[in-house]
Amino acid sequence: MRFDAEPDRPNQPFSTRLEDGRYLHFLATVPELDEIPEITTFVPNSAVWAWDLPVEKLVQWGIQHM
Repeated sequence: MRFDAEPDRPNQPFSTRLEDGRYLHFLATVPELDEIPEITTFVPNSAVWAWDLPVEKLVQWGIQHM
């Protein structure tokens, strides 16, 4: 089974290709709440767009935190 989604949709994970061919994605750790365990998940495009930062700045930050 293969799922092909449009990469620029708001609910899709943020992803950008780096100069060396690798891809940069952002992950968020959501803390435990009541009976729901902590999870790590991809940050969606809509959240990244809400930050209103140039992709270049996000890439610089992401590379520093790899």
